[in-house]
Amino acid sequence: MSSSSNSSTDHHSKWTPTGRCPCGGRFDNYEIYKIEWTSHSITHHAVRLYVYCRKCGGNLHLTCELTKSGPEMRWGYYARYISYKGSKEFKQRLSYNMMVKIFGGMWYLRDANCQNWAKDFYGELCDWGCSSNNYYAVSIVWSTHCMGEFLRGVWDGVREFMKNATFGFSAEFNGGLKEYSHDAILIVIKCKNCDRGMLLTCDLGRNGKEKRWGYYDMYLDMRFKRILKPSLPYSKLVQVFNGMWEKYGLINWNCSHWAGEFFEKVINLCDSTEELILP
Repeated sequence: MSSSSNSSTDHHSKWTPTGRCPCGGRFDNYEIYKIEWTSHSITHHAVRLYVYCRKCGGNLHLTCELTKSGPEMRWGYYARYISYKGSKEFKQRLSYNMMVKIFGGMWYLRDANCQNWAKDFYGELCDWGCSSNNYYAVSIVWSTHCMGEFLRGVWDGVREFMKNATFGFSAEFNGGLKEYSHDAILIVIKCKNCDRGMLLTCDLGRNGKEKRWGYYDMYLDMRFKRILKPSLPYSKLVQVFNGMWEKYGLINWNCSHWAGEFFEKVINLCDSTEELILP
């Protein structure tokens, strides 16, 4: 667990260290009963966890955030914040050990930021208790993105989307960048248990096929966008992905061919589709 800090954020947001439980209880006794996502010092976002010790009944505060050094976890909290982004109380408390597993699985991308990280970590914690058996694919988008020297698709590792979002596409590029393009499939996933929406991207990259929570924020061309009828169980989507080929071919098997084949296989599992109209 890191004990380093962001000195500027700590000063302006009044960082308050608390330390661990004075009873010396083991982590096995710790439970998370509430989480908050807040922004601090204009540019920094963090997630605050309220922790209960079953051994002595003590209440602790733990902050998780993305800093220049990477993801960090510190005992304490920011006493001041600029905006309040979200809060959730767990009816069934989350074990400390499970939280650590979720934290350990979080991404660290140099071109991403603390806001995306905090939002995704907050979403992962909120998802706890929702099995993937509750996940359904409701729509699918095949698009082309700029992957040139100065703009590599603007990957956004945010899993959840707001109801009025444009499904991950915030701006369009043109001007002869096609030779640096990359094709990918974006799938909108809904959870029947909590009604949250999530964004999943499937594509073929240099390291092989990938399935990631998040999306490319900008695009050159939106080739096809369809609503799936009926919604497709997540397990079937995974089966299609697992059955796709792994690597680039020497002649004509590239990311565009991969995206097209994956798109068609998903579409063919549904009874029908209709055009997806973005807001």
